[in-house]
Amino acid sequence: QDSIAADPRPTREEALNMASKLISREKRRSSNSIYRLRCIERPEIGNSLEHPVKLVIFDFDETLTLATFMPRDEGFATKVGWRPWAPGEWSCEDLVLYNFVSPFAEVDRLAWLRELLATLAAGEPGQPPRVLAVLTRNPRGVIAVLNLLMLAGLEAYFSAIWTMPGQTGVPDGAYRVTSTQEWRCFDTPARRVHDHKADVLSHIVDHPGEWFPQIGRDMNGAPPPPALA
Repeated sequence: QDSIAADPRPTREEALNMASKLISREKRRSSNSIYRLRCIERPEIGNSLEHPVKLVIFDFDETLTLATFMPRDEGFATKVGWRPWAPGEWSCEDLVLYNFVSPFAEVDRLAWLRELLATLAAGEPGQPPRVLAVLTRNPRGVIAVLNLLMLAGLEAYFSAIWTMPGQTGVPDGAYRVTSTQEWRCFDTPARRVHDHKADVLSHIVDHPGEWFPQIGRDMNGAPPPPALA
């Protein structure tokens, strides 16, 4: 996946043109891909009370975002809760607009996205809530991804964020502390796993505690939420 670090901010027309090129290129790349991972839910399993869906993992670039634009400010990728500080820089409103709002749809894409995430997290009636997470290739790292989600008001729906590939000295994971809702960074086991999302997903299933530090107990000693227990 690709993200764009732009400074100064592009005009709306320039942003739409760049987004269209990225989407077009991604379509070509996906159609020619040899290895693909397609997720389906078999009705006889998905509708069974014995096998409810417990975890939903999203990509970030061009999935949660329409196209990804990030400021070059170093603090954006290193400080959780970053906000623009200099005149002429990206504003919070600009970052939300260029990343999450669609100029091609009449509906409010961001409001629709919040509703979708809330519905997925709530789970089915009579079932425990689902856990939502993000797994993405983004060269700016996990804090940059988290900051964009925070600006859009989407971070509260997710329990963890992971970025690929792992880089020495740079955290590639962030998790939300259950009891305080605070976000904390950590090192995932991604460096020990083959650099492919299918292998990472398999490792998450086999070793959930290494990807969700809040399993067992969070940093404040609180018991785990039912959905992760």
